[in-house]
Amino acid sequence: MKASRLAAMLLLAVAMCMNFAACSDDGPEVPASITGTTWEGVDEYGYRMVVEVETSTGGEFSVYEPETNRLYYRMDFTYLFSRESGEVIVQLDYDVLTGQIDGDVLTIDYYGTTLTFDKR
Repeated sequence: MKASRLAAMLLLAVAMCMNFAACSDDGPEVPASITGTTWEGVDEYGYRMVVEVETSTGGEFSVYEPETNRLYYRMDFTYLFSRESGEVIVQLDYDVLTGQIDGDVLTIDYYGTTLTFDKR
């Protein structure tokens, strides 16, 4: 009787482990690297923003005037990227901004406003 109960518990434990292993987590989908990627978004005023990640530590941020392709301003930035969590810390001039990458979407917190960029 004890042997059959032990066997049943062992089968149940194996089945539970297989079920848990088969389920994916609900965490962010994080790329291994963002070097060489380009992200684009539009702010609440219609300015098109382009983030070009050129190296493993930096890139270029460009802003274009609404409804035109006229460059409004451009500046270099540096960043740190966590492959484990998808967190991004960006230094843009004197500002330090935090963000998150989930799949093909980059969100940056800019002084209480969330800027959203899609991967091109």
